[in-house]
Amino acid sequence: MDNAQYVKIYRRLLTPVALAFKPELILVSAGFDIYYQDPLGEMKVTPRGFAYLTRILMDIADACCQGRLVLALEGGYHIEGITESVKMVLKELRDETHVPEEELFRIENEVEERFSPTNLVINSVIEEIEPLWRVFK
Repeated sequence: MDNAQYVKIYRRLLTPVALAFKPELILVSAGFDIYYQDPLGEMKVTPRGFAYLTRILMDIADACCQGRLVLALEGGYHIEGITESVKMVLKELRDETHVPEEELFRIENEVEERFSPTNLVINSVIEEIEPLWRVFK
């Protein structure tokens, strides 16, 4: 899974549920083993991808809990990748990079719409949680 797939999952699954749940605080165990060169994670998220995910979480926190968002560094196995990714997360948290909504929308829509594995996962999850969280359209 790459930047676009993670962005799509965060925006299509996490965001609607979080906005309905309205947490008072968002706590994130910020692992970086999904970095594209991590020897164990086998994912394809770049440092910019971590900034995208951070912006989505910040937007949720702003909408739900007055921006209260806590990230705790917890892992990853590629030292340079962790370093670059944490820098991007910190820049996004400080609003130095501020990923615009248009860019998130564009990235999310890079995922093939029809029968991509990401869409199958999203649809499967929605099917399972829709009885509990009637927030999907």
